[in-house]
Amino acid sequence: TEVADADIPHKCQYTPIAESLTLSHVRQLEERGFTVLEGASAPISGSLLHKAHAGALAIQREEKRFALSTNDADVRQDRVCWLRETDGTPAALVVQDQELARLDEALLHCMRCLRGVAWTLECHQYCCSHEHRVPQQVQLAWYPGDGCSHYGRHLDSCIDPAYEIGLMAWLRANDYRRRSVTAILYLNDPSWDVARHNPLLSPAVVYSSRLPIQKVPCV
Repeated sequence: TEVADADIPHKCQYTPIAESLTLSHVRQLEERGFTVLEGASAPISGSLLHKAHAGALAIQREEKRFALSTNDADVRQDRVCWLRETDGTPAALVVQDQELARLDEALLHCMRCLRGVAWTLECHQYCCSHEHRVPQQVQLAWYPGDGCSHYGRHLDSCIDPAYEIGLMAWLRANDYRRRSVTAILYLNDPSWDVARHNPLLSPAVVYSSRLPIQKVPCV
């Protein structure tokens, strides 16, 4: 995750996520370390979810855009790529990104929801972290449905002191040390029966990056 060109939360304000991530969700996040947006609170559903799912599949077919996760193999076995709202437009900073397919409105909605979380937290006076910065890129990840690939228990933030991991490793983890909140939006097939297959894969989850993420099997 790059924070060098990250935005202040105010620049990322987005009304749909502000309407989904309510004050009660934020208080729950402070108390439990995570909150789930589902049902009427889900930031995406219906035809928009259908379109976002199709858009994600279209990007997935561009295999050259994906690489193995840089996490340890026993933590994540997914394929990931990074997206910016400017992909496929003249505003993209890198020529190769200008040549990518332009993202559709459904995926842009998803990205704006994720990037708008920090602003919404600050509006509700979230007290567990402050002075947030929002990277301009978001991660799109997919797992092979092989019954064994999984999202292993891990931290999204580096909290190890320099004397334990060494100064160079500590310096290289600068971006990870600054992570405080993570938001995940699941773009499962709308026909996916969450209750039957995996109740952990709710529409959206926001959690503290400094608490361990539980193992989530992918089937």
